[in-house]
Amino acid sequence: ERCRKIVEKLLIYTRLGSPVRERTDLKELVEDTLDFFHTHLELDGYQLHLDLHEGVQVLAVAQELQQVLVSLLLNAKESYETAPELAKNIAISCGQSEGHGWIVVRDAGIGIAPDDLTRVFEPFFTNKTIGKNIGLGLSVALEIVRQHGGDLALKSTPGQGTAARFSLPLS
Repeated sequence: ERCRKIVEKLLIYTRLGSPVRERTDLKELVEDTLDFFHTHLELDGYQLHLDLHEGVQVLAVAQELQQVLVSLLLNAKESYETAPELAKNIAISCGQSEGHGWIVVRDAGIGIAPDDLTRVFEPFFTNKTIGKNIGLGLSVALEIVRQHGGDLALKSTPGQGTAARFSLPLS
């Protein structure tokens, strides 16, 4: 049963053709995305902390928003790679305010240097080892969010972590 559900979600995530925007519940989006990563993150020693509000709906192409969320989760995960002594905590929350639904992915990793923070959305910008990352994740994520009429922002303090927040108009 679990395998069948995973395959169904993979088929939705990889659906080809013209994407159609539909009412998308952000809590369900997060839960569906975590179905693919939850076990992997736990096996790697990550603790997930969820604060997901029900009934927050946006008009979106769900698989595109999943791509944004995956990119933010991978960045959060990578924030611990050079600091193995840190407790691997990733918090994900969703809610609504001021006519927008939002998702926040927060880590307590190494953070982003202020000079790098001004450049993270530039295509091909990366401070990772060459060959490990090509620097497109955040620029693609930003483009997807903007195409949905929303915004993506990062707040970070070196040594304390990063919070990535994307918001979209409520449907």
